Amino acid sequence: MASDQPYVEMEGRGSGLSNLLQLDGMNFKKLARKLSICLVVAMIFVPVLLNEFASITNLPNFIAHISAGVVVGILELPFCFTTMTFCKRLQSSLTLFEVYWLRGLLYIAIGVSLGAINQLVAGGRSDIMAWCFAVLAVVCGIVYIVASLNGEG
Repeated sequence: MASDQPYVEMEGRGSGLSNLLQLDGMNFKKLARKLSICLVVAMIFVPVLLNEFASITNLPNFIAHISAGVVVGILELPFCFTTMTFCKRLQSSLTLFEVYWLRGLLYIAIGVSLGAINQLVAGGRSDIMAWCFAVLAVVCGIVYIVASLNGEG
């Protein structure tokens, strides 16, 4: 049956999904930035500070985390990482990830890759720090995608 009342659109900035994800005015862009900066600091400094993590058996894991930390650092803290010539060249190829949903997908891919590398390297024993970094990268990716759906990017 057809209704007598006219169609009324929801008020807000975007679609119904965008309005649904807007949790009490929460700024997902700012949250994602803060989580990503924590990820950069953790992925670069913690492996260097923990000698066991940098042991020869964990060398691929160590290299993967430092490399992922530099890539995330170039995206999140370009003023710190662009002093090196290599990072300037890498930054020009990462301009695609200024779009937040693409950046979110990149972080999810980094997290899944770090988890897979940890599983392959560790064999039967798992490194808890590597899993924490992988999970944090995936969470950062999800928050960036939500920020994009909210129209914050």
